[in-house]
Amino acid sequence: MVERISGVSSYAMQPANKPQTEEDLIVDARKKGRYRVRPKETLSTIAMRFGIDNYKTFMKLIGRSTSSLSAKEELTGLKTVKCKQGQGLTALAKSAGMSLKDFCKLNDISEKYVPQPGEQFFRAFTAEEIKKANPSASTSGASSTSSTTAVASDEASDRAKGQYTVKKDDTLYAIADRFNMNVNDFKKRTGLKSSNLGIGQVIKNVPTLTVPAGKGWSWILANSNGMTKSEIMELNGFPKNYEPKANEKLYIFGTKAAASGSATSDGSTRVQDSKTGYYKVPSCGYVTAKPGEKVATGGKKPLIPIGADGSVKAEVIKFNPTNKNGDLKGKTIMVNAGHGWGSGKKFDPGTHADDANGKTIYEWYKNRNFADELIKELTSRGATVIYTGGKAKQVCDAKAKFKPHMLISIHCNAAGSSRPEGLDVFYYVSTDKKLAEKVDKRFEKFDNCSVKADTQSQHSGLGILRNTASIPSILLEMGYQSNPNDLKNIDSSSFRQNTMKAVADSIEEYFGV
Repeated sequence: MVERISGVSSYAMQPANKPQTEEDLIVDARKKGRYRVRPKETLSTIAMRFGIDNYKTFMKLIGRSTSSLSAKEELTGLKTVKCKQGQGLTALAKSAGMSLKDFCKLNDISEKYVPQPGEQFFRAFTAEEIKKANPSASTSGASSTSSTTAVASDEASDRAKGQYTVKKDDTLYAIADRFNMNVNDFKKRTGLKSSNLGIGQVIKNVPTLTVPAGKGWSWILANSNGMTKSEIMELNGFPKNYEPKANEKLYIFGTKAAASGSATSDGSTRVQDSKTGYYKVPSCGYVTAKPGEKVATGGKKPLIPIGADGSVKAEVIKFNPTNKNGDLKGKTIMVNAGHGWGSGKKFDPGTHADDANGKTIYEWYKNRNFADELIKELTSRGATVIYTGGKAKQVCDAKAKFKPHMLISIHCNAAGSSRPEGLDVFYYVSTDKKLAEKVDKRFEKFDNCSVKADTQSQHSGLGILRNTASIPSILLEMGYQSNPNDLKNIDSSSFRQNTMKAVADSIEEYFGV
């Protein structure tokens, strides 16, 4: 997928005849002015969500006598605003006395959400309301400034304890990546047993460094796993010119950049291949490379070119036709496996799902599996294929260089529940739609499939299609990894082969060959 769906409002377009999910019930409760408690939430984390850093003050404000909670319980006594006829989201947020961003975050909606007349939305408690309930209480959300300060204060407290508290929109991959670790290493380090995280969940034993008395930046840099000062400042959220204090704990990266022939954090060895000159590093690892160094993610493919500045460049591979007289002779088709390596040194994995053994497999690898099948099909039919990874900009740069006749971008979707299912084919202009409909017709025999304009995506527009509008371009979502049946298909080699053969057939039909 292009971006993981977030927020409970993402399911508004789901068919009405399907059973209500927990996400639906959360939305329904909010519309009635009630807050439905999520799994692993505490009264303290909910209080902070509403701008209060003291759960006892929160209890007074909502008229609650006990701090114990049960999942799916619905809290009352919260402050709400009701949408009036003709009132938009911006005006609604203003009436709540909140910024649009904070208002949407509190209500789990996107800034493109269209409120309905009579619909209720939560608002944060005002400073005056909080002071009345508890004159000594402080707020964490009465304004965007105080909210930011409270978050920074909470994180400083977490650092001092060597822990990290999960925030809204956090994923295990994002947190592990923040600490320069792959997911499996991070889980081992912190003792996590599951990849599923809950808001407010405390992760202990995250990588930290304690600064001894009398030591400054020179000592910190020499003991922080090869980090630069700017990386330390960014990781810890320090302001400019910050000077660490004696015995202060700092977040640091959990792994060092592996040297040639040394053991990496996942137990494999980074060894240079004498034939290819490429080093092997853990899959999805954060690469800190030396200028001119050649790196591969766990095997021969994909080969990751390192620029003179040490940054990873987007991957572009040209595949010549294996059948020079095939029906697609003379056609150059660009195939993009969504996500992967882009500019800089980080890997964008896309969504993820755990296999039967509990091993996390990222979307990009599955996109690449589909892409490999399509490349095989197209080159056997006479086409030249330009394979690209990375983001829309890298794809468009490759398009400008190779001038292909068509673009096919491949993704696997995901949602916050197991309900959404099926394949989607996105298009931008009429030439795209013609191709999308041909693919859809063939996909229907494999699974439920929909043709959608790119404005129907969760982003209300897909840059990779809009920036390639001069050539027929479609984006395929090959199912939802969050849906068990779709995931089974995605992981099936026969499904990949058959669907990519159908795409190749559709391309031939489009070109009239």
